[in-house]
Amino acid sequence: MMLQEFQKEVLFGLENLNRVKNDIDSFHAGMAAAPMRNSALAYAGMGYYDALEHLMVRTLKFLEITLPAGAASHQMILAEFQNALVRLGIAFFDFSMFKRLLGFRHVATKIYGFLINDDKLAEVIATIQIKHTAFVDLFQTIIRKVETGST
Repeated sequence: MMLQEFQKEVLFGLENLNRVKNDIDSFHAGMAAAPMRNSALAYAGMGYYDALEHLMVRTLKFLEITLPAGAASHQMILAEFQNALVRLGIAFFDFSMFKRLLGFRHVATKIYGFLINDDKLAEVIATIQIKHTAFVDLFQTIIRKVETGST
């Protein structure tokens, strides 16, 4: 994959991530009744992680790292992405936030959104709202690293 194509895909992925974050902010602000809001927030929380994972996959493909498949592929993608960051010289990123969001995604795909524990949902939404800028900055840093040939 060419650098310019990778940059374009990451920027597209960041637009998606921002769009989901804006939806989360709207739902969280109370633009719907509580049961509907919780269901919408749960779905958006899953979508947020999916958007992050899309960016991870784009990065792994660009670095020509074989994508994991199978039952544990989401965890393996996260591990491969963490290794890729080390390879790029970005070893300081806090992966606990990725892991929390992945765990929430796993739970939320197994039950209806309105059955999710309110406190857990609030924690996940707060994590997204607090860490969104750090996630965006991470992928912008990746672009800068690959532009300079640090792969």
